[in-house]
Amino acid sequence: MGSGSVDGDIGGASILLVNASFRRFAQTRLIRAIVLLSSALFSVPAAAGLHIPLLSGPAQQHIETWGLGDWRLYIVTSRFSVDVQCRLATTNGRMIYTAGALGIRFGKHAPVSQAWVKIGDGTAQRWRDMLPELARLRVPIDGREMDSPTGGMLWIPVTAIEQAGTVAIQLRANQRPRIFSLAQFIELRDAGHRLGCEPEARFIR
Repeated sequence: MGSGSVDGDIGGASILLVNASFRRFAQTRLIRAIVLLSSALFSVPAAAGLHIPLLSGPAQQHIETWGLGDWRLYIVTSRFSVDVQCRLATTNGRMIYTAGALGIRFGKHAPVSQAWVKIGDGTAQRWRDMLPELARLRVPIDGREMDSPTGGMLWIPVTAIEQAGTVAIQLRANQRPRIFSLAQFIELRDAGHRLGCEPEARFIR
């Protein structure tokens, strides 16, 4: 597993070199702007309740990225509140973890409610039989369309896969089951707990 950190991410934008004359011009404009801003600030009465907002954007966050195979764990810490949020997902977005459940993305109109799920060496069970446990864990699984109540996501309670190495899913009776490995997911999720993604509610979609 590797690690890295990104502070003040500029979104991949290229940094271009400028010639000396342009730099002098930019410096002059900057000094002029600072003078005007200082003048405005000190001329405002205290009663005006002037509020200068903190800088927003990536500079206000510290982001750590951890990877294992196709999985990535992003740990985002607010520099202001020190609040921590974690996102665990595969690089292609096919699988994602939220507090309490692992989600596997199928087609938008996939018949998820008809799916059968086999965890590890266990017996196959209807996915809809997992709904009570998902509700107990308060996993938000609803989609926005009536004909696709889960938005094409099949959610599995983490309590059902803690010790499993694989999960097999069959959407239709005439289709071959699709098998997904869970080893890297479980290892990286457990690492997340040690790295600050505790309590579990810190894992978000």
